[in-house]
Amino acid sequence: MEKNLLLTNLVDNYSFVNTKVFMTAEINSLFRSYALNTGNDITEVLFIPYAYDGTDIILYKGKVQELFGTVNLKNITEGNNPIEMIRQAQAIVIGGGRMDLLENSLNINMRNEIKIKIDAKIPYIGWNEGSVIACPTKIEDLDTVSNDLIAAVPFQFVCQYDDNPANRISIEDFLRNNPNIKNVVCFSDQVPPVAAAHSVPGDGDIVEDGDNNTTAANEGSGIRIVKSKAGLAGTQSAATVILYQLDDNGNLIPVPNPDISVII
Repeated sequence: MEKNLLLTNLVDNYSFVNTKVFMTAEINSLFRSYALNTGNDITEVLFIPYAYDGTDIILYKGKVQELFGTVNLKNITEGNNPIEMIRQAQAIVIGGGRMDLLENSLNINMRNEIKIKIDAKIPYIGWNEGSVIACPTKIEDLDTVSNDLIAAVPFQFVCQYDDNPANRISIEDFLRNNPNIKNVVCFSDQVPPVAAAHSVPGDGDIVEDGDNNTTAANEGSGIRIVKSKAGLAGTQSAATVILYQLDDNGNLIPVPNPDISVII
């Protein structure tokens, strides 16, 4: 699977107060890798804010623009033909908020066009719901399955995961009921990981923590896929990632701070 993806778990997914350093560094790394591999610089990204449920979309767009520096942010809501905007996009960005808003606005034709672009290896960046919608389905409250998402990746992404027995049972049931999905990758905002577990392809470096006073619950973390390599993206104090799989007997196996390359 050759793609260029950044799927992240953020707490401050509208303001980026504590995650701006992380996101900016990861975006720049992804775009540098893409330029090196293709010879094409990214000068404009298509931003899809359909999940946003705040009160000031102009302020939000400005905060997102700050993540991309001099790269122009083009808002899909400001155009007349979203399908054509997706087709012409150099890179696609989908933010977080509410999944129902995102699903209601991003219709199946738009999702199919986005998948075509991702399969053509253009950069895709999502956070929270923008990460989940890139998966084959979603686990809403870890017990309700919804299909027909973008399905750009073969694994399931769960944001702000609370690791407890009830949620583990739900994930085990989910994997048993969806045998085509082998891995559920859960990002928890609770416990710092072992820094050495971060394996970032491309530049090969962990993003340094830009705020020593920031707790693990406020740090960004996620998955970066560059060409055919996958690794964890995040600062050294970012929140824990747990990979869940089923063993040969159908029992759930939790793998804290895993080698994330196995998911693709």
